[in-house]
Amino acid sequence: MTDSTAGRITIEDVARSAGVSRATVWRALNQPESVSTRTSDKVKRAVADVGYFPDIVARSFRTSRSSLVAIVAPTLHQAFFRAIQRAGVVASRAGFETVLGITDYDPQVEYDIVTKMLGRRVGGLLIVGSDQLPQTRTVIERTGTPVVQLWDVDGEPMRAMIGFSNRAVGRAAATHLLERGRRCIAMLHDPERPRARRRIEGMQEIFGRAGLPAQNCIAVNIGNGAEPISSHLDRLFQSRGDVDAIYANGDQLALEAVHWLHESGRSVPGDVAVLGFGDDSFSAFVSPTISTVSVPEVEIGDRAIAALFAMMEGGEDNQPQPVCDLGCHIIQRETT
Repeated sequence: MTDSTAGRITIEDVARSAGVSRATVWRALNQPESVSTRTSDKVKRAVADVGYFPDIVARSFRTSRSSLVAIVAPTLHQAFFRAIQRAGVVASRAGFETVLGITDYDPQVEYDIVTKMLGRRVGGLLIVGSDQLPQTRTVIERTGTPVVQLWDVDGEPMRAMIGFSNRAVGRAAATHLLERGRRCIAMLHDPERPRARRRIEGMQEIFGRAGLPAQNCIAVNIGNGAEPISSHLDRLFQSRGDVDAIYANGDQLALEAVHWLHESGRSVPGDVAVLGFGDDSFSAFVSPTISTVSVPEVEIGDRAIAALFAMMEGGEDNQPQPVCDLGCHIIQRETT
């Protein structure tokens, strides 16, 4: 029983349980490299025994550096999730707490989330995407909060951007399909999402270079997914029987397209090739296996949190480059 039974467990309680000084406990928790492994293990056992956890709010008042890192993302879709998860794990290992805000692709919601997080005096911001409202950019700039935009590099960086170009994704997809003899490509996308629009621009660029008619690069608006993909494909192939390739803005969409093509009596890739995006975990195991555009999600998370930490440390030598483009590549499987 500690003196703090009726209140909060303190670092002094840990010290008494471990049989060491308060200063030793502090070093073991905050500078573990400065104590022996034996002492560190002893303190860890004492922390677990007495149920101690640090008072983060009090710490933020005592220091100028917040222990909070905020991550703002449109969704927890698998591709985003891998980058976000990696950034969060690295931040946690470095002693930071992460708070997560989901915008559902709404820039006004993103602004509201960012202002609330800035109100909590977060130490740094990781924001997925490059299409923030002007007022979002302004409020971040005025507070001087370190910020890294991850995933997209097709816009103007606030401080640093780490990811890949969506226009380059469109160019890579179109090039891959044209090299396989395809001449009429349909892209399944949601036009409300700027990333999808940039991929279409990239595809159209390649069609123009190849001297192919623009109408052979078809943007199929699937909206927010409320209507089945099968309905969109029914209408597409009724109006354009010459479609010989589909680029789906996600491997799940690609899988649904393959299923519809088989059900409609079309062979894949004989009649219609299908290319996805994201290299989801199932893509290499379904039949046929799905060709896809792959981007380095985990590396994006790693690089983004490292850049944010560098900014938070400050100093000229710690400032990351404004844009870090990690690129994309095609994984060819059975559907192309």
